[in-house]
Amino acid sequence: VDYEYGKLLFRIGFKPLADDGDLKYCGELFFDSESYALVRVHFELTRKSLVKSRSLLIRKESRGVDARLISARYVVSYRPLHEKWVLGSVSGLLQVKVKSRTSKVDALFTASSELVVNDIDQSENIRFRFADGFQPNYQMYDRIDSFDPDFWETTNIVLPDFLTIPGNE
Repeated sequence: VDYEYGKLLFRIGFKPLADDGDLKYCGELFFDSESYALVRVHFELTRKSLVKSRSLLIRKESRGVDARLISARYVVSYRPLHEKWVLGSVSGLLQVKVKSRTSKVDALFTASSELVVNDIDQSENIRFRFADGFQPNYQMYDRIDSFDPDFWETTNIVLPDFLTIPGNE
């Protein structure tokens, strides 16, 4: 039995009928038992979809390195606000296994992202223009202008020999 915000939730699992390698997901949907509103979704790419989605999620590999997508998991959750369910948070977790072709170094890298809605102003109904929203090809690394190698100060970060820190090449 699942409860969230003091409400009983129905849980429905889903998976593709045939995992033929196209982009397909499996996961769980959580619905409010009274209003049947979608409250939360947990989903991930199927095993065969990970192979197909590699070119979509791994933009570019360094020379001498093989990168393999291990998992791509997502969670979308909603929260109640004045008798309605509104977006609460969106999170994603990608795991990539990186292997050097020249040395025997293997590394597992995890990238996570999260968007949390924490302040909703209902005084005005403003529609966003399509151009102001996130676009499918939006890449944060294209927006980084500089890198401060002293940011982490005394934190000990050990990277495999075949990796470099941007700005320190």
